[in-house]
Formats: sequence, structure tokens, C-alpha cells
Amino acid sequence: MSEFEDLKNAISCLNKSVSEFPIGAISIEDFKPIEEKIRTTRESLRRLNAKLLTLKSQYDFYATNEEPERKIKDTVTDLHEATANSLINNAVIKLCLHSYTIQAILEGKDSDNDTLKKIYACMSKLFTLNDNILLLQNEIEDALKAQLQLKIHCRNALFEYKSFLKEQEEIRNKKLEEINPELVKNKEKTNKTITSINIMKKLIVNFIAASNHMLFKEPFLVKMLEAHRELISIETVSKMSQNNSENEEDKS
Repeated sequence: MSEFEDLKNAISCLNKSVSEFPIGAISIEDFKPIEEKIRTTRESLRRLNAKLLTLKSQYDFYATNEEPERKIKDTVTDLHEATANSLINNAVIKLCLHSYTIQAILEGKDSDNDTLKKIYACMSKLFTLNDNILLLQNEIEDALKAQLQLKIHCRNALFEYKSFLKEQEEIRNKKLEEINPELVKNKEKTNKTITSINIMKKLIVNFIAASNHMLFKEPFLVKMLEAHRELISIETVSKMSQNNSENEEDKS
């Protein structure tokens, strides 16, 4: 009896296969399901439509002699925006279809038990991944807040240290002015001279940088750029004076 039932089931499967067999099939394409054929045809029509629009726009561009009604820049901008909106809408439609399919499977409208189990497993993994992402996002936000607080603390510390150095400088200047006023005047004069020199160095560097096309024609500009790229200070002047003194002693 079981063999007879197996034979009947085999005949039913054969009948179904024969009924669904495409009449006049001559290639592999003819054996594709109707849904896949519709999808392939839709993609082909979309590409052909895009190519047709491109060829039509090229023909209109070369065939027309009329002045454009709008600026080309505005037209290109509108084209980019329309293209971006089309891509976004296409992605949204695909996501909506996917969501509808998943919802239908979860509701048991169009699925079997195996597919339903796979969907439940995928959704469980998706929810777990989403929770991990939210947790990581919260950790990133907390780290950014801590970083901001550290930056504020560091800025305040630098400001306090700068104020402290300024106060110490003023105290030293007052003491030095009481002890040796002439030295204070010379120091102020030196600072003004150094400030003027640094301003000139900045101007030279900026002018050369603005004329970068001349660097290839005039190699000496590169040497000037290297010579004036670093600013000087009192410490630099003191070091230069010390080096000059040592060189003179060596010569003597």
C-alpha cells in the first residue's frame, strides 16, 4: 500500500512538473520563474529608459540652437538633486517591500515553518545587534562628554598658567626696573625690534606662499621661504649672540 502511495505521489509531482514546464523552451532563460522574468524585464526596461533619456538629451544638446532658459549651473544642480531623490526613493521602496515581505512571513500569510524560523533567527540577531549599537553609541557619547570636559579643564589650566607667567614677568620687570632701569628700556626696545622682525618674516612667507607659481621660476624664493619660516625670540637672539661670541673666540 505504501509503494502504491509513493507511486501516486511521484505521478502527482510529475504531473505538476509537466504542467509547469514552459512550452517551446529552447534556452535556460525559458526555465526561469515568472517573477524572475518580470524582475529581469523591469531592470532591462529601466536601463533602456535611462539610455533613451541620455541619447535624447545628447540629441537635443547638439540639435538645438536656442539659448537655455536657465543657467547651466542651476540645471546641473537640479539634475543632481533629482537623481539623488530618485535613488533615495528607489531605496525606500525596496526597504518598504522588504519590510512588507518580512511582516507577511511573520504573520504566516506567505511562508512555511522553515522560512518562519529563519526570519525569527534573523530578527533576533538584528535586535541584538541594534542593542549593541545603541550601547556603543551611548559609550561614545559618554566618552565625547568626558573628552569635552578634559579639553575645558586643560584650557582653563593653560589660561591660568599663562596668567601666572604674565604675573611673574611683570614682577621681574618691576624688580629689574628698580635695580637697572636702563636694562628694562633696552629689553623693551629689543622686544619691539623682534616683533617688527617677526611681522616682516610673516609677510615674506605669506607673499611667497601667495605666489607659489613663481617658486618653479625663481628658486631663490624657496630659500627665502626656508630662511623666514621660523620666528625669533629673545632666547633665539641670545643663542645667536652666544654662538657668535664662541666663533670669535675660536678665531682668536
